[in-house]
Amino acid sequence: MRSLWVEIQERTGQKSPAEKLSLLLEAARPYCPEEEFLAGRAEAFAILNKLGFRAARTFAIAMHDQLKIRAREMEELEKSDRNVA
Repeated sequence: MRSLWVEIQERTGQKSPAEKLSLLLEAARPYCPEEEFLAGRAEAFAILNKLGFRAARTFAIAMHDQLKIRAREMEELEKSDRNVA
């Protein structure tokens, strides 16, 4: 995850915290349905507004990690279902 964060920082340059958060959140988009992504994005921005960038970044990274793990588990389950059938 650290490499993802470094890559985001390199790409962002002098962007605002909201722009940085948006870029970070985009990494989670492939791992969930659009509605779930938008709900997580809304929560991340609520955290940004209330607690600041660090807390929002922590939330976004945790969200990404959870969604990626879930996507892997679902993929493995589908593979095992195909092997059984």
